[in-house]
Amino acid sequence: KNVAIKIGNDILEIEGSVDADDADAHYWINFEYQGELDTFAGFPVTQQLPSTYKRRYIIDLSSKYPGASIVVQLYKEFVRGKFSGDQ
Repeated sequence: KNVAIKIGNDILEIEGSVDADDADAHYWINFEYQGELDTFAGFPVTQQLPSTYKRRYIIDLSSKYPGASIVVQLYKEFVRGKFSGDQ
């Protein structure tokens, strides 16, 4: 239902929703609900909305770890976290 990621002093919490009518993004960055999420811990963040109930957050770590990223995917209340990269 939710995932929390901490890098340094920054915390990103992302939560799915079981409500069929709720297509809003539910995330907290450093405890601020729907705060500005262009970067997280100095790394760029991309939000994608492939469909009403699907959402994807990509934290691009390649500036410090070439080819690495953290991907969080949501489908309704289901949350999946994945680390990808060369190492």
